Amino acid sequence: MIRPRQMVETLLSRAGVAIGGINPWDITVHDDRFFARVLREKNLGLGEAYMDGWWDCRQHFEGAAPLCRRILPGPARAVFGVRLP
Repeated sequence: MIRPRQMVETLLSRAGVAIGGINPWDITVHDDRFFARVLREKNLGLGEAYMDGWWDCRQHFEGAAPLCRRILPGPARAVFGVRLP
């Protein structure tokens, strides 16, 4: 079974965003609950996880735009062929 972190990393990589990468739009995850929350709650979970301090990036606009375009239920199902919680 594919773990939430692996699913999110794959989705983010398709948007050109890395976890712990060197680009200003790459994100830093401060709480591992981030991964399951984003898969479960999609864009809302992404925003609320940010507000809760679970992730950050150096340039928010550049980081958030590709994230919001990619953290959607359809792409996750297409990539992994699984039903998300």
